[in-house]
Amino acid sequence: MDLQFFDNVTFSDLWSTKEEFVNSYKEVGFPQTYDGGTYVTDDDLKLIWLLLIGRFADSTIKPFNTYGAFKVRFMSRVWQHAPAWKKNLDIQNKLRSLSLEDGSDIYKGSSAIYNSAMNPNTTPGTGTDQELNFINNQNVTKHKKSKLEGLALLSELLKNDVTEQFLRRFDDFFKTIIYTGKEYMYVTEKGDN
Repeated sequence: MDLQFFDNVTFSDLWSTKEEFVNSYKEVGFPQTYDGGTYVTDDDLKLIWLLLIGRFADSTIKPFNTYGAFKVRFMSRVWQHAPAWKKNLDIQNKLRSLSLEDGSDIYKGSSAIYNSAMNPNTTPGTGTDQELNFINNQNVTKHKKSKLEGLALLSELLKNDVTEQFLRRFDDFFKTIIYTGKEYMYVTEKGDN
């Protein structure tokens, strides 16, 4: 006997394979590239599918007029947020690869350089960022983080899970409470006491 418990399809009903997901994204027709880069590659889409199937495989989609409308809205969310997620993932991976040894970038602080020139014989205006050709005097301030400060800052930056933030952007496409639409009646027989 085949029981239907849900009034709509699930994520895995729509896209049971990576290839179906990639093809569906391409069918919607979003631009694939921009000057200097690609929004998402096929490999990116396969990874996104893997993450989404892990989170929403059996989740029932919210009703839309058509499945086509659902797919367009869903893929537009991918197109909107996947490029930023990819870049943030690159940043997070760079942070993870930083060395904890002395002299590492995590202990380096900022530096400020102050130059002054007396009688430069030029007339830059006050509203310009043009630099003078020479200097008479220079002051440099360099900051160095303590080991504890550098490690604490790195630890705080690594707490931010960029993939979790990305996946949350899809939560509103799925029902949060499952209702089968069926009423259940329970009967209890009273025994002789």
